[in-house]
Amino acid sequence: VLPIIISTMPELQTILEEKDNGVQTLSFLMGCDEPSYWFVSFVMQFILSFFPYFFLSMYLCFGGMMNGTPISFMMTLSLLFIISHICFVLFLNVHNNISK
Repeated sequence: VLPIIISTMPELQTILEEKDNGVQTLSFLMGCDEPSYWFVSFVMQFILSFFPYFFLSMYLCFGGMMNGTPISFMMTLSLLFIISHICFVLFLNVHNNISK
C-alpha cells in the first residue's frame, strides 16, 4: 500500500492543480502542440515518482523486509509500475477532458 500512496500523490496533485488552473487549455491556446504537452506531463510525473520509489527500493533491499533481493529486480519492477501508473493517470486525464 505504501508504494501506491507515494506514487499516486504527485500525479493526482498535478492533475487537480491543472484542472483547477486550466493549465492544459492555456497551453494549447498559447500554441503548445499535444505531443509536447503529454511528453512533458509524463516526464515530470516520472521524475516526481522515481525518487520515492528509488529510496523505498533501497530501503527494502538493504535494510527492510526484502533483505537479499537484487536491487536491479526491485528497480525494474518499480520502473514498470511507475510507467504503467502514469499512463493510467494520463488516460484518466484525457477521459475527463473528453467527457466535458
